[in-house]
Order: sequence, then C-alpha cells, then structure tokens
Amino acid sequence: MRSVCLFALLGVVAGQGVVIPEGMFGSWLPANKSTTAAVIGPSVLFSTFGMTRSKDEVWFSAIPGQVFRIKDGLMQYCFTIATSPFYVDVDHCTDTKVVFCYRKGHRMHTHRALDNGELATGCDAARIELELKGTTLEFTFYMSYPVKHAWVQLVRVGPPPPLTAYKVENVLGGSCDPTHPGKPTIEELMPESAENHEVALSSMCPKLKKIQNSLPAQPETATMKHPAGMACKQLDIGAFVSRHDHVDIRLQHTTPTSCWPCKVTYSVSAAIPENKYIAFGFKGVGYRNYLWKGQNPQRPNYFGMGHDQLDADRTTGVIVLGYPSSSGGCLREMKAPDYVGEPVDVEQPQISDASIARRGGRTTLRFSVMQHIARTPGGIWDFFNGPQISMRTMWAIGDVDVDDCKAKPLLHERRGVSPLGWFSQNPACVFDEIEFGNPEAIQATYLANRSVIV
Repeated sequence: MRSVCLFALLGVVAGQGVVIPEGMFGSWLPANKSTTAAVIGPSVLFSTFGMTRSKDEVWFSAIPGQVFRIKDGLMQYCFTIATSPFYVDVDHCTDTKVVFCYRKGHRMHTHRALDNGELATGCDAARIELELKGTTLEFTFYMSYPVKHAWVQLVRVGPPPPLTAYKVENVLGGSCDPTHPGKPTIEELMPESAENHEVALSSMCPKLKKIQNSLPAQPETATMKHPAGMACKQLDIGAFVSRHDHVDIRLQHTTPTSCWPCKVTYSVSAAIPENKYIAFGFKGVGYRNYLWKGQNPQRPNYFGMGHDQLDADRTTGVIVLGYPSSSGGCLREMKAPDYVGEPVDVEQPQISDASIARRGGRTTLRFSVMQHIARTPGGIWDFFNGPQISMRTMWAIGDVDVDDCKAKPLLHERRGVSPLGWFSQNPACVFDEIEFGNPEAIQATYLANRSVIV
C-alpha cells in the first residue's frame, strides 16, 4: 500500500518527480453540497478543489488565492505574500493517501507544544492529508494535530484545471518553488509603520477581498442603533461562513473609553435547542498585533482550546459555558488545561454578575470580566475591530451528558475561533438591549469604568 509514496521518494533520486494517485487529478466539489468544517466555523471558502500534473511537478488549489506546488518530494504552500514549506511524508502514504508535513525541524510560532513541553515541529506542527475513499476525496488540514484547520469530502466533477489557473492564483508571481522556498508565513515581511501595516493587511488577500466586496453591505442600523458604549458582533455569519450551517451567535459588550484593566460586560447568545450548550472563550489577540510591534512570541495554544500567558494577560483564558436545565439553567466558568480535551470547572472564578436566560429560541449568557484592553480610544477600537490584530474569541455548540450543573460537556458538534476583526468574518449587528440585560445598570457600569486606568 505504500508503493505510491515509495515511488515518489525514488523520484527524488531519479529526477522523475512525485507520483500522486491518478484518481486525485481533476476538478472537485464538496460532496452532497456539504460545507467545509474550518477553524473559523462552517465555511464556504472551500468551494472547489483542483489538482493538475505538469511534467515533473504537481499543482493543486483548495481556496481562492492559495496554491500548493509539489516537486522532488517537497511541497510549497503559497498565499499572496505568505508561504510555508512542506514535504511528502513517505512513511505515512499509501496507494490512496498522500501526507504532507511541515518542513522537518521547523515550525510557525502559532504551532502547538507537545505534551512533554517541547515545541512541535514538522508533522507534529502541521500536516495536510489527501485520501481517496471510494469515489470521494477527503482533504484534512491539521494545524496542529489533532485540531482540524479544515476538513471536507469532495467528489470529482471534471478534468484537471489548466496549469494557467494555478499560476493566476499564485500571486507570488509564479515563484512558488518548493526547492527554493521563501521564508514561512509573512512574519519576516511585516512593514514597520502602522500605515504600511494597514496597507499590507488590506492587500494580503485580493480574491477574498473581492468576495467581501460582492456581499450586501451591512445595514446602517448596525452602527447607528448602539447605545453609548455598547457594541454587537455576529460571530458566525460573516463573508466566509455558510448561511445554511450557521448557528446565529451574537456577542454584545460594553466598550469603555480606557481600560488597563477594567471590567467589561458581555452577553453571548445562540439560536440553539434547549438541550444544547453554548461555550464562549477568550483567546488573547491576533498574532499580527505583536508582529506589528516588532515582536514574535511563541503562541503554542493559538489554535488549541487552552491559553498562553499572553492570552491571560490581555483577555484572560476564561471559558463560559451555559445550558438550560430542569433547575432553570446552568452557567459555569471553565478552563481548558490542555491543547485539546475536556474543559474543567475553575475553583476561583474570574467572572462576575453571571446569569443565563432562555428567550425566543435563544440561550443567552451574561457576565463581566476584568481585561486589559487599551488605554486610548484608538487602541480600544483595534482591540475589538482591528483587522487581524483584534481580540480572538472561540465558541462551541454541543450536548451535556446529564441534566444538572455538574454535567460533562460532550465533544462539540460545531466550533469556531478567529479574531473579531478577521476580514468580514464577524460583522456588526444591531444591539439588543433586552438580550443584554438591564440597560440602566449596564450604562452605570460603563460610566464607572470609563476613567479607570491602572
């Protein structure tokens, strides 16, 4: 069963190129019009897949603006000014499966740490698997294993796209060469000035930007009907999330004029059945926030459930989980002790003024928490809205095993994590004062915190 990848390894020696299972070449669409499971939530980005052979190399593309080029047992991922090096992992390939691992001995600073505390590299850091299963092709991108960055099952709908299609997608100008790869990610290319930083972020993803521009504009009421110091974000219905599969999650919060630290009040609601939980957690801020400042810290829990000290210092690593019960409702503060795994209740809660409500088919969690947001209005705007530098949040929907407030949360059926300002992923929504709670009490909290700087 390993003959395909063994031939690929021989191809490195003989200069014959990489052998890929013949059944993978072609144009593909999601099976049964299904939606890709992505780290941001159910996503519509992965709408097509194509793989094409060209002499001694292979090209494939998964989403607009991204290409993968395979040559001499190596693979390079290219996305605008971003690039990452992979190789063909012959030890885990079969006649129907190809595995690509991150460059041996290398990692991005957002890849995980292993259970023994060592920072993951190579296959442990990131890997992509393509596997034929009958008439379907399964695409799985782990970053880092076992977190699925993207997963979808595809069906073949036509012949391979022309090679020119990949070279158009390859916005690096055709330089996506795995034998001479560029530096991974954009970390070495970040501009120093804030002005250039904004230009870079706005131009990183031209095809995705085109998708955003084609969407209906958000109604003016989304920004005009907010009470003073209040804001609302829709967490799972942005430009890249499937409208069919979205859960309708809303995040509302107070917005102080200065906060280092101060108490911020939130409400999180979801249109879910009564027997489901909604979990919401804080994940620090987007990693480009630090790159912009000339820093590049290790963030080994960036894509996992846990949190790092940087997360704790800015936003806390609080997870709030709530669900209705026979006693009325349960709202629990929890934490994730591991990269992935079952969360546990905390012994010393950080949240206050916590409550849970069920109204109009929605479950709503309300709570307050002390956070270090920013000292200036501009910094506060960046914290909640800055493109790819804003606060990161995660959410999950699932079941509990029994009907009480000590129930075990079962594995989530849907989840998402992203900065609040990630392209058009989390658009503004109209603030709902009733859902948020007592407007007079919330306004008093806002006024009391507006001048707090520690």
